[in-house]
Amino acid sequence: MKKGRFLHTKSFNLSYNLALEHAIMELHEKSDYAITIRIWQNEQSVIIGRGQHLSEEVNQEYCQENNIDIN
Repeated sequence: MKKGRFLHTKSFNLSYNLALEHAIMELHEKSDYAITIRIWQNEQSVIIGRGQHLSEEVNQEYCQENNIDIN
């Protein structure tokens, strides 16, 4: 029987958190875990999904004025 795992990262770094999320998903099928629950938090940021368009989803001027990362 596969087991689950709980991951809590203390990093607020957007790039690190997204890279770790990607790595966990890529390796999930090869792991011994049936489920992974991960708690993470970023600094103020906007995350754009694959099917989203930056110009339609985000007020880029506001983000720049308020130092909000867009990824």
